[in-house]
Amino acid sequence: MRPSRMMIAVLFLAALGAIAWAGRQESPKVRTAWEYTWIKSSGESPDGKQVGQLGDRGWEMVAVTRHEEMFYNSRQVYVTCYFKRPNT
Repeated sequence: MRPSRMMIAVLFLAALGAIAWAGRQESPKVRTAWEYTWIKSSGESPDGKQVGQLGDRGWEMVAVTRHEEMFYNSRQVYVTCYFKRPNT
């Protein structure tokens, strides 16, 4: 049985693909070092001015947590904002 032209073309393209795949080089992976900070404020929301100042200095807000505590007969609410930026 003689191979068809289509079969030869498919095998040829598969061989070219295998050669190209084997010869590729992976780019080196560069890990970014991060620095972290946080601000904690009492009340339902953080201080907008302080958050804005951190943003102006390149900090990115990545998480916000809200925590409640009972202090005698009153409820105390705290908000903590977490920030990160590339370590330069």
